[in-house]
Amino acid sequence: MLWLFAIAIFTSASLLFLLQPLAGKILLPLLGGSPSVWNTCMVFFQGTLLLGYFYAHVLTTRVPRRHQPVVHLVVMALAAATLPIPVEVGTPGAGSEVRWLLITLSLTVGPAFFVLATSGPLLQRWFSTTSHTSARDPYFLYAASNAGSILGLMAYPFLLEPSLSRRAQSLFFTVGFAAFCVMALLCALASRQSATAPVAPASPAAPERASGDEPREAPVTWKRRFTWLALAAVPSSLMLGVTQHISTDLAAIPLLWIIPLTIYLLTFIIAFSAKVRLSAAGWGRIAPPLVVLVLFTMLAASTQPFVLLTLLHLATFFVCAMVCHKRLAEDRPRAEHLTEFYLMLSVGGVVGGAFNALVAPVAFTDIVEYPLVLGLVCLLRPQTAREMGLSRPWARLGIAVVAAMVLVVLVLNIDAAVIGRRVENAWLITALRAGLPAVLCMALLLGAGSLRFGLAATGLLVASTFIGIGGDIAAERRTFFGVHRVIRHSGGAWVQLSHGTTLHGVQATNIPLGGVPSARLTPEERFDLLFKSRREINPGDEPAWRPLIPTTYYHPTGPIGDVFKMLTEQNRMGRIALVGLGTGSLAAYAVPGVRMTYYEIDPAVIEIAADPRLFTFITDAARDPAVQIGYELGDGRLRLAATPEGPFDLIVLDAFSSDSIPVHLLTLEAVRGYAEKLAPRGLIAFHISNRYFNLIPPLQRIATELGLRGYLRNDTLMTASMKAEAKRESLWLVMAKTAEDFAPYSTLPTWERLAEERDFPLWTDDYSNLMRVMQWRTQGKSDE
Repeated sequence: MLWLFAIAIFTSASLLFLLQPLAGKILLPLLGGSPSVWNTCMVFFQGTLLLGYFYAHVLTTRVPRRHQPVVHLVVMALAAATLPIPVEVGTPGAGSEVRWLLITLSLTVGPAFFVLATSGPLLQRWFSTTSHTSARDPYFLYAASNAGSILGLMAYPFLLEPSLSRRAQSLFFTVGFAAFCVMALLCALASRQSATAPVAPASPAAPERASGDEPREAPVTWKRRFTWLALAAVPSSLMLGVTQHISTDLAAIPLLWIIPLTIYLLTFIIAFSAKVRLSAAGWGRIAPPLVVLVLFTMLAASTQPFVLLTLLHLATFFVCAMVCHKRLAEDRPRAEHLTEFYLMLSVGGVVGGAFNALVAPVAFTDIVEYPLVLGLVCLLRPQTAREMGLSRPWARLGIAVVAAMVLVVLVLNIDAAVIGRRVENAWLITALRAGLPAVLCMALLLGAGSLRFGLAATGLLVASTFIGIGGDIAAERRTFFGVHRVIRHSGGAWVQLSHGTTLHGVQATNIPLGGVPSARLTPEERFDLLFKSRREINPGDEPAWRPLIPTTYYHPTGPIGDVFKMLTEQNRMGRIALVGLGTGSLAAYAVPGVRMTYYEIDPAVIEIAADPRLFTFITDAARDPAVQIGYELGDGRLRLAATPEGPFDLIVLDAFSSDSIPVHLLTLEAVRGYAEKLAPRGLIAFHISNRYFNLIPPLQRIATELGLRGYLRNDTLMTASMKAEAKRESLWLVMAKTAEDFAPYSTLPTWERLAEERDFPLWTDDYSNLMRVMQWRTQGKSDE
């Protein structure tokens, strides 16, 4: 019977973690990757999870025991009637996307997700009513639930998605759900029979509990409920925070988010296991040194060595999550309150996730939530709670607040001295800015100083987000997609837009030098400036014309420079569509009579690129009344399909440089849609420079399927003058209907004509496999 319940709970958790990415796979091509889509999905799944836990609580506390299996059998049958999950779900109407999404989720994946969400607490509660020797304390079955979650988490990206289409995945899920329903029914029957049977002898599979390691007999008060909620919310928030910090500020590596989520689930397994004897207080003693080490690296603004820093953050997250989850395990109530306990844990998880996903992007201009919640863990240590129960708690709190404020003010003054160039030695800067505060913070632990340490660590960790950034920050915007920083370097001679470690654009600026407006250049002079030797223009005016040169991956000597040079020379610069804005570098190629429309999903990027105080590519081009620059906010594929504009002479897709690839922009259906928007001799240009994904094979296969010709240029040419103009190596793939449409470059050796490809699996909205195109390319000199 124990194995039956364990396997049923394990299966339900696995299916739960398979269902969410499958829903995304079905809906993403229809709705795109806008924040409203992701937030709506998150709210729906979290809300349905809460509803499932609430249903389990009401069913086991309000419905007679003999009727509970019947009620749940009806609920499972209703959910099973909605399967298999439909792959073709229609299309949303204009202006009603969120409403359509909620209705579609409710009618397709919602019923099955609801049933699976109820299973963990419901089956554990049923097990607790049996005569099994472990029934009095069924919380060890929580390990089976989280182990199943880990399996589902790993199985989808590594096994299911690479092997099965959406339809096959839907059928696979349907079979699994049917098997689970059978197991759930057997569990109900077994629990009813066992409830009246004599007590069975101890099973070898039943976990042994140490004396004192039993559910607490204390009454369930609101204070205790809020404590459960807080202890569940903090690790949930911390998991999202550490994921964002590592992937944004250290390195953007694909699928990195799987590691923190796996650690999060693993801590639940360990915390509720009887085999790991270390108490919450023991984990609480390990946490402060690790938190101080993280504090040191954040105050020092360290980003290397990446592997060691990543391991440090993950180890700290593991220990901090163990502090909270072990406290939950030690405070678990008796079995009759089991469903209420899990309901509060679920509410806490929702609160933590919503804080990071919905509140923080609005409340903070920087990633403050990660250091803030990391500091809160120090305040949730059992040692801190114990000290607050001693005499004079308010005096202790006052002293702790003063100590924390003194340390924060000290750090901010040290940072001001460093920025003011009053301290220039690098080792001294690190010692003053990071070493001294870290040592003083650790010293506050002495003499029952857990509260002092917790408040000081929280204050210093939050302060670390505002110091140690190289260059002068000209602007900073926080959106759903992260923090965008505009930073001036070299005394203001260069300005760059970055999102963590991902560079979105660089421009030279003549602001500190004075210069002539670009409107004084004729179209011929601008063409010569871009595509001929700039030393022939006027060497004395170099600071004036340098801001007009597109940089990084868009340099005139690079692949996209070839494309614009050809179109300009052949008078084919009519309408241009550009998916992905960045700093607007490609606007530098605008000529009289052109209309360039940018399709950008992040409103903050539009705000930054269009601000002439930050970047002038857009405003320089728009000074010519014969040049039109437009923007459409939203998912590039959807906006292109819906736009009345076109046909386009060129469509540029520039959304594939980070660790997160929007696959729905790279499917057969997507590229076919782009091709339908082209003018008779139009081109599609894909910017596919990426350290982690080789996107040539899927695009080569799609070009073959659509009868398009593919041309590839891997630009590694880098002279001293090119590097001085901030050029970067880049990889571009161009699709044309005929070779003549891309002449003369279709015959030049700098561009490789791609052969037909029919062996690589065709990427469609129904099937894609990112794992197959993963690669690892070390950082080149041009990327430094």
